Amino acid sequence: LNAAALGCEASVELVRADALEFVRGLDRAFDIVFLDPPFDSGLLERLAATLPRLTRPGGFVYIESGRGVELDHAAWRLHRQARAGQVTYQLFSHGDQ
Repeated sequence: LNAAALGCEASVELVRADALEFVRGLDRAFDIVFLDPPFDSGLLERLAATLPRLTRPGGFVYIESGRGVELDHAAWRLHRQARAGQVTYQLFSHGDQ
């Protein structure tokens, strides 16, 4: 619906699926990845290792969590971080872009 309102349906793909099942065997990378798993579920830590493979160099990862995360600093650069209530949100870029 939002992609249609913005006129970019042809370049947007939204996937709603179990994250671990989705990334298993995935053979492509994305410009942006959004992660908002249930807090303290352990999913964020399990998915973090797959992020370099899932995100193109120069791409972005947006993460919402209860207390923030640290990603491998060699592959990721933190662009922004803030807190709203009990949510910490962070935007990382992949590579030197």
